[in-house]
Amino acid sequence: MTPRPFGKDELRRLSPAADFYRSLIGVGEKQGGGLEIWGLVSSGPRWVRSTQGGRGFAPPLPAVPVIHARAPGTVEVYRGDEPVANLEGGRLSAFSMDVFASR
Repeated sequence: MTPRPFGKDELRRLSPAADFYRSLIGVGEKQGGGLEIWGLVSSGPRWVRSTQGGRGFAPPLPAVPVIHARAPGTVEVYRGDEPVANLEGGRLSAFSMDVFASR
């Protein structure tokens, strides 16, 4: 796949192909700065069990930013498998640390 520009319109175009339960959209830093979408990753459904309280173990995600966009106005941010912050209905909440004081 040829890298695509990272932005809301491109994410909107790709979202039908990236099923929430089985896919991740890979984003990286491009040369010269900025972000680009480099591809879709088939993650399989096992990782959802741990985030939705199911049994069984999924392989750990690497300690990189992971963003769950479940619905308009509902976003969860993780560092790998570790929750960092949640935005729901315009309210930002942190899980284990103050996101405004973090580096």
